[in-house]
Amino acid sequence: MITRMSRYTDWNLSNIKRAAEIQQNDEYIQDLYSNLKETILKRIKNSKKLSKYIEFDLTNDKLLRNINQPILKYNMLHQYIQLADISNKLNTKKITKEHNNFIIELQSRIPFDKYKEIINKSKKDNPYEYYLSLYSEFNEEYSYFIAKYANLYNFLEYSLEKEKINTVSLISQQNKYFKDYLKSLSTIQDQDKQDSIFVLKMTQLLGLFLKLTISEEEYTYFIENYERYINLLSKYLSEDYYTYEDLFDNDVIFDYHQINRDRNKIFLNNIKNLLSHKE
Repeated sequence: MITRMSRYTDWNLSNIKRAAEIQQNDEYIQDLYSNLKETILKRIKNSKKLSKYIEFDLTNDKLLRNINQPILKYNMLHQYIQLADISNKLNTKKITKEHNNFIIELQSRIPFDKYKEIINKSKKDNPYEYYLSLYSEFNEEYSYFIAKYANLYNFLEYSLEKEKINTVSLISQQNKYFKDYLKSLSTIQDQDKQDSIFVLKMTQLLGLFLKLTISEEEYTYFIENYERYINLLSKYLSEDYYTYEDLFDNDVIFDYHQINRDRNKIFLNNIKNLLSHKE
């Protein structure tokens, strides 16, 4: 156990040193990456249009229809899209005005102690409890209030539902959804379009990889498809490929990510083993 812990500590220290080394060359690497990205965008036909698939705006109904993947099986994504639809319809000026009027009316309709309790909640840093209280009052006399304060009601509903979104699950489902979409591209006979979207996506992930901000799931996808990406780049870069060699043959960054991944696996396995012994 001591040996494992020692090795784990050594890995941590070695990666701290790598991160410092990467940071020293960061400006050069980021400038080189920006040039690469700009070059690829220029040389891919309809890159601006295709980039919408890469940014993957899940609130874009037209894009989702083009992707033709069932969103309902991704519950968190579906919930996010519904919330985004509500958000797009919110009118800030009307919400503020309706909120002020609603508070005034509420004061005359409920006991003062209850009103004071609600107002005190509005002074907290996190407005969740305040919104919940207002939302509850709405539902006391829904048909009456909704006719007068529809914008405020939509805002409260949006704010409360947003709290239920699990960001980790959302990102995971978004990545899984995109991978499913990439698989569906194999049925598209336009190989150039398929390759272009793939290269744009991998270039985006390369940026996250170089900044050390890539998620584990994104990293897995990036590594699994790296060889195909490198082979396709020659199609768009031709003789310019070697200009960007420092991006593709950067052993320090590759080692940093691989050690992080291995370290995390060992850490999780140690926790599993510890829990199993306790049982």
